Amino acid sequence: MMCKFKNSLKINGITLTIVALIIIALSFFIKTYLMPTATYQYIILSLLYEILVAIVASIIFFIIVVYIPQNIERNHIKSFISKKSWNVVGDAKYIYSEMAKASGVSENFYLASDKDIDQLCNALTLRGQSPMLLGLLSGYADWLFFLMERRNRSVSFIEKLLRYMNFLKARHIQLLTDILDSAYFWQLEAYYNLFKSYPQISFDSESSNKSLSILSLQLKEYFRLAKKLDSYLKTEGFTSS
Repeated sequence: MMCKFKNSLKINGITLTIVALIIIALSFFIKTYLMPTATYQYIILSLLYEILVAIVASIIFFIIVVYIPQNIERNHIKSFISKKSWNVVGDAKYIYSEMAKASGVSENFYLASDKDIDQLCNALTLRGQSPMLLGLLSGYADWLFFLMERRNRSVSFIEKLLRYMNFLKARHIQLLTDILDSAYFWQLEAYYNLFKSYPQISFDSESSNKSLSILSLQLKEYFRLAKKLDSYLKTEGFTSS
């Protein structure tokens, strides 16, 4: 998209230059050949006037045809970037909020300590019931499915954002890729694929009833990264509304 803008600026710049040169050449031709009695002083002053008119016309043309449309498009892209970035933060906040409710821990995401995260992870199991309703007949999803669903959402948001990385600052890109490449994401996916590949593992087995403490370190890192992204977005003026 940025290349498109740069190419557009280059093409329109060349066009404006050609138009200005044509206007100046025509003016010189008219003054010199069609008005032979005109003095060279008059011709020079007239040319200067025509050059100024050409410059002003070029600027107006640039503003109307190039700057305004591109500025509108940039604002749309900024709105898209803001929304998707806050969605990534929102997924982390939602995960913590639902886990905190289920385990009786403080629901304040920003004040959550490592101790709080350890406590909620110890209180919940991978295959325990989550608040995510799959359907009236299917019942509620387990925590593993719930976490994986939120992970996939965030991955989708980040991948869409990175398509517009030319509009993102280096720090923004780093924060997004840190979350995308976090140990929490790949380890959660590994557990999910394990249970998906071996559905015979029962809900009563020791392996399936492991608490979420096996993901506590990864969750702590993930929540810290989400808070960093949150802080960055606020500093850069991205509104969450």
